[in-house]
Amino acid sequence: MKIDMLSRMIPFFDFSVVEKISVDAVKHNFVAIKVNHLSGAVHFGTVVCGPDSVHYLFTVASWL
Repeated sequence: MKIDMLSRMIPFFDFSVVEKISVDAVKHNFVAIKVNHLSGAVHFGTVVCGPDSVHYLFTVASWL
C-alpha cells in the first residue's frame, strides 16, 4: 500500500499520529510492518489478536 493512500484512508488523523500508532503496534508485536522508502510503500504482515492487543487498542483510543 502506498503511504499517501494510507493517509487518505484515515483522514481524521494526521499522518504523524498514524505513524506513532503503527510504531507502537510494531513495538508490542501486534503487527509486522515493512516500509519501502524508495517506492513509498508500506507492507503489513501478521496481525496478532488476543487480550493484549485488545487492551492496547483501547489504550490507544483513550489517548485520542
